[in-house]
Amino acid sequence: MPASDGGGAWASFPSRLTVEVEGQEPAHASLGFFWRGESVLATADFTGRDPDPREIPSALFRRYLDLSVLQRAALWAVGRSLEADYLFCATAETCSLFEVSGEILLGQCGPFPSDEELAACLGALTAERAKQPPLPDPERLGRELSRWLGLFCGAVGPVLKWGRADSERLGRQLLLGLKALLWVNRAGLLPNLALLGVEVLSEGDCLRVVWRPLPAADLADCLLAAAESCAPAGAGAFSALERNALRRQIAGLEPGRVPPVAGILRLAAIRFRAAIQLPILVPTGQEHAAWKLALIEPLAASEAIEARDLYVFTPLRLDMAECGFGRVLEAVEELAAHALKEKAEFARAGGRQLDMIEAAPDPRLEEERLRDPFNWVCRHALRLKVAPAYQEALAYLVASRVLELRTSPAFRDHAFRPLVALRDLFG
Repeated sequence: MPASDGGGAWASFPSRLTVEVEGQEPAHASLGFFWRGESVLATADFTGRDPDPREIPSALFRRYLDLSVLQRAALWAVGRSLEADYLFCATAETCSLFEVSGEILLGQCGPFPSDEELAACLGALTAERAKQPPLPDPERLGRELSRWLGLFCGAVGPVLKWGRADSERLGRQLLLGLKALLWVNRAGLLPNLALLGVEVLSEGDCLRVVWRPLPAADLADCLLAAAESCAPAGAGAFSALERNALRRQIAGLEPGRVPPVAGILRLAAIRFRAAIQLPILVPTGQEHAAWKLALIEPLAASEAIEARDLYVFTPLRLDMAECGFGRVLEAVEELAAHALKEKAEFARAGGRQLDMIEAAPDPRLEEERLRDPFNWVCRHALRLKVAPAYQEALAYLVASRVLELRTSPAFRDHAFRPLVALRDLFG
């Protein structure tokens, strides 16, 4: 069956998948691809491999990890490279159905299910539910991510002699760096996987994933550098000097004391969404009030940001004590979409048409709005009132949301530039 090209890397779907993780025996799976309406379901069957007690769901959950090694490799290879919409991955430990883009677990059963158990596992793909599969509880996902961060900080703090605040900053920046590397289009994904020690190779009808896990010091440096490249200042990025010091410190540890940096690769993509990360940034009670406000009073950014007739620009101002962090996610998207609309109108009209009584817009403001909408939002379109102790966390939240927006259909073709203006949000 021909694969969706989309500038893709593969001429047709392969029938076999091999996962080679350095230091382990290769794992082999048969692959299948099935059309379900406009969606593609991929299947990967690894059940011939001996079970690994460290990879059963309960063992993973004790570390608040979502994916076994084989599930992670299959999602990277089949889901991201071949653009399958769903993946059914069968291993000796469990059978799992994933929605690929968010790596969302939709169903799960034992490794050798009965027909009834298999039908229940695949229930999210029934005709009535295929277009809108059930999503997991975002509050639960946020709490679990917070617990993963707690375990991470508990491992980092004692060995690096860091306090809780520094350990949390490291955990957040690792999350942001991995998101910066993996939340990209297909053309950028394979080179970024290579930075993480992962190669996805097409060899005839076989797809090979070769995974050479990076040492913890190198992986941390790679992720922190990626975070710094997308948000250099204001959101807690580690400088090159700090990264070098951290690399030397981790590299000098005994093997049994190295922080579990690699565990971050086993988290599902949905946990990297800005809305899911709110519980690690702000008290839950405040966010409940914020989301309730969002339902009662829709954000009206378009009326606040510009009086079009005179090009008088007024930024949207939000007080976090009144609206909470969650409203910022709405504001960033709506304001950036406004800038994108202005760009389209400008291109269609061939420039601004001014008459004698209109004031001309600031050319620098105009240029940034048209070519760099996300920094324009930070510099000119949004102002946030929040206690200084929360500014870094809020800027981090904005950076995380922008990484999501850059891969959305509206912004996919727009060149992304580093968020150099995050501190201006609080000016």
